[in-house]
Amino acid sequence: LITGIYVPTEGDILLNGTSIVGKKPDEIANLGIARTFQNIRLFGELSVYTNVLTACQNRADYNMVQCIFRTPQCRAQEKSISATAEKLLRSVGLWELRDQTANNLPYGKQRRLEIARALATNPRLLLLDEPAAGMNEEESYSLSKFIKEIRDKYDLTIIIIDHHMDVIMDTCEEITVFNFGTKLAEGKASDVQRNPTVIEAYLGVD
Repeated sequence: LITGIYVPTEGDILLNGTSIVGKKPDEIANLGIARTFQNIRLFGELSVYTNVLTACQNRADYNMVQCIFRTPQCRAQEKSISATAEKLLRSVGLWELRDQTANNLPYGKQRRLEIARALATNPRLLLLDEPAAGMNEEESYSLSKFIKEIRDKYDLTIIIIDHHMDVIMDTCEEITVFNFGTKLAEGKASDVQRNPTVIEAYLGVD
């Protein structure tokens, strides 16, 4: 709903006080909202570097003619985009793997690449859909640390949906618990953990 894939049947979605309901996904992305997917959706046959470079294209405004004739504006913007892609890959620890095919990366590094590609669109709000899906405990811990690092480094607001409670409890400052579409609780991790309604819904009662 937030990224414009679906249109809400009621209510509104505001970004900095302005409604984004009815806008197309690319328009919403250009307003500063990016996302990753539960099932990783990289350009699998392309290199790590090209995956991020492709996502940087919204930073360029040269036209086809300028591209064909390699005008100074085109060359300057492409140089800037290349530098941005390099900076992002270095920041997520993937620069040394830049020439590898994305599909050949280990699962955890594919997650990092997908997040780097989302960061390339220069978002203010980053949505992570089940980022810890398929990860073991060690990978989940590393992911949680990584998410907090990029949040602070890029001054982002991040919304995470995940069923890995260790990641949620360790990463999130505010937690909202839903059960069959109904909000059960909202607050700090310690408050949510002690909430009797949450405990009953997820652990059952005697």
